[in-house]
Amino acid sequence: MLFENKIIRLSVYLESHEQCKEYKSLLLKKLKDNYERKAFEKYGIINKVLSIESIYYEEMMKTNPNIFFLINTNVETYFPLKDDKIELEISKILTYGIYLERECFHILIPSLPKSYELKKDKELYYISNGEEIRVGSKLEFMISSVRYEKSGFHCLGKIIE
Repeated sequence: MLFENKIIRLSVYLESHEQCKEYKSLLLKKLKDNYERKAFEKYGIINKVLSIESIYYEEMMKTNPNIFFLINTNVETYFPLKDDKIELEISKILTYGIYLERECFHILIPSLPKSYELKKDKELYYISNGEEIRVGSKLEFMISSVRYEKSGFHCLGKIIE
């Protein structure tokens, strides 16, 4: 997966007991806790929160003494798209295909080329062109469909030959 740096607008609250002169470092920590290594339908997968670029908007809430912030944030992000070529480690080998995952990114490769032959010793594995393909092996594939569900991207893929 190729992550790219982008500036996106994220929201965060500071509660009354958190308001101090070091509030910017606390805002950065809260942004990291709330957004790092998570997926969002609007932003894709946010791998890392890098820095606060600027505070776009802030408002003291009327019902409680919390402060709401909208912050222009520099992040490392990846938005999965159809036909993206990716290389990941195999997480599971199943009788109906190969499953790969990384945090909130899940891929199933249900149909394999004819050169892939399913074998079993203590675990399932494939043999293709004399090479063993097991859990932990790196596999290059192309995304054939993408769907966002609840808190992650669920994709179907196909092997690049």
